Amino acid sequence: MEDYDILFSRPSPAEQSRVSVDKMPDELNWIGMVDRLSNGDITKHKQVYGINYIECLTLMAYWHHRDKYIENINRVNSRKNNK
Repeated sequence: MEDYDILFSRPSPAEQSRVSVDKMPDELNWIGMVDRLSNGDITKHKQVYGINYIECLTLMAYWHHRDKYIENINRVNSRKNNK
């Protein structure tokens, strides 16, 4: 199980300065993946923890490549629309 201190404690000034507005803090990436694997349903988080890790990693690799592909398509379409 993960350590939840980052969720409930105040960040130090050094930690605050490294948190970017447009980037999720690295300390929260794991909960984002659990939430994505559960389709945003908090009642399914325990089920996600029980999934085979190979299945999870395969699915997350697929999402990574799919998201990059969609991002590139959106960038190309944006450039076309701005001309």
